[in-house]
Amino acid sequence: MRSLLLALTVVLTAALVLPATAAENPSAAKTETPKAGSPEAVVLGGLQLIVDGKLDKWVKTYCHKDKLCPTPQATKSLKRYNLAAARRVVHHCLKGPKKDQLEVTRRVEEGKDLKIFLQCNPKGSPRPFTLRKDGDAWKFRRI
Repeated sequence: MRSLLLALTVVLTAALVLPATAAENPSAAKTETPKAGSPEAVVLGGLQLIVDGKLDKWVKTYCHKDKLCPTPQATKSLKRYNLAAARRVVHHCLKGPKKDQLEVTRRVEEGKDLKIFLQCNPKGSPRPFTLRKDGDAWKFRRI
């Protein structure tokens, strides 16, 4: 009777744990080079500028003027604090030998925003990057 209970416990535990482990497997996301003009290409280009320390160019090219960079003071604060902190982290998000690929785990549309989750640290949670259309171009709404 005791061995039957032990066997049943092992089977039930395996039945519950294995599907959850497979669903959370970060290797399920593919590391790919984004297509030109896609929101993922915007994230890639923005992250490459941040890693290279080209923050003024990042602001001119990728900062949403109404949501992330509405005033000169907000832009100054963004460059000094947010982008400086992001620079220390986002280089892990760039994949491949040329650092021109991303590992996108999921995309979530929230109203006008598009949240793209990247697997930056294999042992950590995916990191979200939020974009919003500014005219015809995608821009960062949150970094």
